[in-house]
Amino acid sequence: MVSLTDLPTEILLYILKLFENKIDIFYSFYGIHNKRLYQLIQTNFSVSTVDLSASLIFDSNILNYKFLLNNIRLKIKHLILNENEQFQFLFCASDTKIQFPNLTNLTLLSINCKSFLDCSPITLTISYLYILFDANPYKNSISHNENVSRYLFSNKTNLSVVIIENIHLSRIFHFSSSIKQLKITVKYSSDLIHLLLNSNNITDLNVKCLQLDVIE
Repeated sequence: MVSLTDLPTEILLYILKLFENKIDIFYSFYGIHNKRLYQLIQTNFSVSTVDLSASLIFDSNILNYKFLLNNIRLKIKHLILNENEQFQFLFCASDTKIQFPNLTNLTLLSINCKSFLDCSPITLTISYLYILFDANPYKNSISHNENVSRYLFSNKTNLSVVIIENIHLSRIFHFSSSIKQLKITVKYSSDLIHLLLNSNNITDLNVKCLQLDVIE
């Protein structure tokens, strides 16, 4: 009986290539204790995009992916997370936190504002950011929303493309000169007005407003 590791290198590379960006399937290969297969994975695949937003086929517990993510963290350039739990695991918790020094693109889905502020995940390497904040008002207070906007749009980041949904903007900030493209869904018309008055540096602006009532 022929096993996977008995296959010629060319066929193994072809099979692995099909699963390159499917992290859970890739993880199942990575766990095989075979030196030849391990070296093939290490030397032939960049795994530059890791998408944890889809349902994980083999194992839904992200904790079990820590070994793999630690081993490929230098190669990861785009990280996609779907839950607040995943975000906290990778960026907040001291015992599981992982550094991604070459990360340039970060996509966060269903994240609450408080966790985002507590972890401050935006490093100077990140230029593209997509965030879908949790729409639950009990998880995202107005003050948290405003603090997020100050943090994101300050001059302390190198963000150039920012896409955000479900946020209330602080009125006490100016956009960083590095931001050139902004697609944003704001909560109130007051956010829209403030945005239009303070977006001089942005060359590509796309705005959607969820509510028309102005809040004070």
